Amino acid sequence: MKEAELRDRIADHIEVLENGLVLLKKEKYIPNSLL
Repeated sequence: MKEAELRDRIADHIEVLENGLVLLKKEKYIPNSLL
């Protein structure tokens, strides 16, 4: 399973992790500040 497929499955069923969870965005860019 690819990362995008896993992300989409989790996004579609986020409530199974914890009741009341709300997904704000599927993706978030995190810059690499170590460079």
